[in-house]
Formats: sequence, C-alpha cells, structure tokens
Amino acid sequence: MPASSTRRSVLVPLDGSALAEHALRAAGLVLGSGDELHLLHITPAAELARLAPSSATSMKPSIQAYLRSIPISDGVIVKTLVVRGREPARSMLDYAGQNGISLIAMTTHGAGGPSLHWIGQHAAAVAHRAAVPVLLVPPLSPDGRWTPLPGFRRVVLFLHAPAPPSDSIAGLGRFLAGATAMISLPEIVAPLYIGTSDRAGPVTSALADPSAARIGRVALDRAAAVLREQGLEATRTITRYCNTALGVLDHAAACNADLIVISGPAPSGDRPDPAADKIMRGSRRPVLLWRWPR
Repeated sequence: MPASSTRRSVLVPLDGSALAEHALRAAGLVLGSGDELHLLHITPAAELARLAPSSATSMKPSIQAYLRSIPISDGVIVKTLVVRGREPARSMLDYAGQNGISLIAMTTHGAGGPSLHWIGQHAAAVAHRAAVPVLLVPPLSPDGRWTPLPGFRRVVLFLHAPAPPSDSIAGLGRFLAGATAMISLPEIVAPLYIGTSDRAGPVTSALADPSAARIGRVALDRAAAVLREQGLEATRTITRYCNTALGVLDHAAACNADLIVISGPAPSGDRPDPAADKIMRGSRRPVLLWRWPR
C-alpha cells in the first residue's frame, strides 16, 4: 500500500509460531512507507516459572533475534520489544495505549503445540477490550490450508447501534482507500413470517435477534454516502435473516468478501457484544472491529 497522509502504527503480537505470523500478511495490506510496525513478544510469566533459570535467561536474546529476522517491506519503520506479562491481553492493551497504536492485528485461533504459543487464546479478550481498531485474522481455511490474503477488495460493513458518527466512517474510508473495490452494507431484516431458517430448520424464537440492535436505513445510506465521498464503491443491501450474526456471515459468504468490518462504539467494559462476538467466532474471513469513542 502506498504511503498515507497519516502515519499508521500497527501492533502485531507474536509468540514464535507460524500461526501468529499469519497476522503479518494482513498488516502488510495496510502498511505503507513511513508507517510503524510494532512487533511485540510477550512471554507469559507462568510459562517462564516452569523453565530452568538458565533457559529463562537465554530466551530473551533468541526472541529478539527472531523478531529482527522477520522480513518487512521497504520504508516501514519496525520496532521490537520483548516483555514478560502475567496477563498477555492486558500487556498488549497497555502497550497499545502507551505507544499510540492505531491498529492491532492478530490471529484468532489457538496455535496448539508448545504452551508458549498463546496468541489465539487471547485474541477475543483483546478484541472486546481494545479502544483502537482490531484486525482479527483466521489462519486456516475450512480445508486446513492457509487462508490467502490477496487484498481487501470486497468488504462487508456491519454497522452496530448506535449510529456511527460521520467522521468515524470517513476514517474507515481512508483506512480502506486504495485497497478496496466494493463495500456492501447489509441491512439485516427479520422475515415477515415464522417459517424455516436458511440453516437450522423451523424458527420457533422471536423474529429478530434480541441481542443486537438495528441500524436504521437512513443511517446506512448516510454511511454509504460518506464512503462514496472517499472514492469507494458502497451500496446498501437487504438481507432477510432471523439472526443478525448469521445474516452477516452468510451475506459475506454470498459476496465472497475478503473482509468483514464491524463498526461500533469502543467497549465500556469486559462484557462482549453478543452479535459481534458471534461474528468474530464464526468467521472464516478476517474481521476488523472499527471503534469510535462513546
């Protein structure tokens, strides 16, 4: 991506696993010349306590060498740090707040193997508590292969209540500019009659998902207009579904989307948003949580 007018500072936490490094591919899609890439390796304190003193002492130099060996695009400013943390998610959030991070990019699933590979275990905690945008990258496709990241050319943007301010949507447009060809804004509408769902047989619950508030059609059209002012192709579409999260996921599959964006206010506590949580956990596509201040 070419240099942007505003310098970006992207944080990618790593644990030494190939799974965690998959987030670097996604970060590379939004980094340009002059941007900062922060590579943060957090060694859980509980894991260090299990190691022999000599092994624990020798770990930091080897981890630093590992971080410096990661190939990075020309023009990107790289900063590396190795820290010890009792709670990795809190360590990541503290680092982001103290270093002006504008985006956190990380993989979403547990790495398995050695217990020091912890990234996937803490992705949800970071996503629910971060005040800055978080890009979550699922590492594996359904057939078990690495998910390709050709670029964010087809994007599904789910606007969560309350309606987003125009400057937040404009900021999202600038973030995606140059990487996106088409943005779809689905309006998830409950069907008029109780019948059969598209997935799981008879619908016996309420017509609408009670856990997710709806965004009005006027707000969706206003957001699409703001994105078009940024030079992006943006259209509102109607998807009839009883469940908001499943509606977004199926709409993304129908569009063959490269990215799902969930736009909503910054979290006010540790309690996850139900619809956003379902989308994050159920998506086989990268998910970007785009935040704005409450």
